[in-house]
Amino acid sequence: MAFQLQGIDTRAQDYLPLQVASVPIKQWLTTLQEELRDQGIDQPIRCQQTTQHKELVCDPERLTTLLLKSIAALGEPTAGHQEEEQQPLLLGLEDTWLHYPLPDVAEGYVKKVKALRMVVTTADSLPALAPCYWPDLTNSAATAPATTQALEQRANERIIKAHYGYAEVAPNTLLYVIPVDVQEVRPKDMDKRHMALGVAPVRANDHYKSNQVDAQAQEKEFLAAVAQRSRADLGLVKTALELIKWYHGPV
Repeated sequence: MAFQLQGIDTRAQDYLPLQVASVPIKQWLTTLQEELRDQGIDQPIRCQQTTQHKELVCDPERLTTLLLKSIAALGEPTAGHQEEEQQPLLLGLEDTWLHYPLPDVAEGYVKKVKALRMVVTTADSLPALAPCYWPDLTNSAATAPATTQALEQRANERIIKAHYGYAEVAPNTLLYVIPVDVQEVRPKDMDKRHMALGVAPVRANDHYKSNQVDAQAQEKEFLAAVAQRSRADLGLVKTALELIKWYHGPV
């Protein structure tokens, strides 16, 4: 419930829909290489992969975009060094944990989720790996980015936040941590088409009828059973049913 409420707040303030799918990490990295080649990004890259996980449950297209922008940003030559030979970037994939404090569940309660740390850096080695990372689930700042680079980084941070992850930015290092399975923390309702802002809600068809189902007959039978077997306020029950019809809409 705590994640559901946080999801509602995120959707209202800084919503980014995801196309969640299970993707083998090896396949995802191959796609990244192909995209780099297609976009003419010839920055040499060393990959240091120590993860034990074989698959990610995530939005693979958005994460590919995130790494493409990160590699492009760190691969740009700095002023006064235009003619220097490009130094290889280091791309690291490592296992860690994400910790989510959920005081709405119980005082001091923390949900621990397996995570993958992704680092793109110009340094010779990866930064020290923390045993766990604590995501910031608050809304992003409303101020407009001052530069194109800042705008690109804001877009990357939105992708990470949509995955309920952690981001850390330094001049020569971009560090991101995401859950191995985003569905452990991201409410599935957030990615239903009718849940996006601006989309008109769709009410369930309570007159639906087929060879197996008669929705009106089912509802009458249900209300009759409630009246017979309990002292429940039928008006409140009907209000609850109406809420369900709107909330679950086309389901």
